[in-house]
Amino acid sequence: MSTFVGPDDSRLGWYGAISLQRTTHSVAPWRLPVERLPLYPFEELWRQASMPAGVRVAFRSAIPSNITRLPKMPVGLPPLCQVL
Repeated sequence: MSTFVGPDDSRLGWYGAISLQRTTHSVAPWRLPVERLPLYPFEELWRQASMPAGVRVAFRSAIPSNITRLPKMPVGLPPLCQVL
């Protein structure tokens, strides 16, 4: 039996993000309030705030194993996920 947990599932905790930008298929963590971006006139600031450095996705489960599918990252970028 498998259960799909989408990025907008209420059982997930997004720690370290100031706000979340939701689309039909994804959630993007931001380090600025995404609904107030026009208050910050510098595009460079927007670019840096869109990088989710330090954001953690957490959930609690009693399952014996977990399969996680993440997007393929370009060569040279740091890993998207670290298991603690």
